[in-house]
Amino acid sequence: MGDEQRNPHRARHQGNGSICRTARRDGVLALETVAREAPDPFLRRGLQLTIDGTDPEIIERILRIEIDSMGERHKHGKHFFGTLAKFGPGSA
Repeated sequence: MGDEQRNPHRARHQGNGSICRTARRDGVLALETVAREAPDPFLRRGLQLTIDGTDPEIIERILRIEIDSMGERHKHGKHFFGTLAKFGPGSA
């Protein structure tokens, strides 16, 4: 079993270390290929903002807004399905 299957968080952190090494060794613009191939849209967005030269504080704000928005979407989805379950079979 591969490291990613045993511990996906560890494998992800090792991948991030690789991204950092690439940026230090070859410069931020070298991350364009990494950004294009990143499977995670959140990571892809953060890398692209970095490559574009966006101020780090702005990047943090943008990504925090995305995280907060995702939390709100999940909360609304949970509420929707909770309400739907009240009308399903076996409901009192």
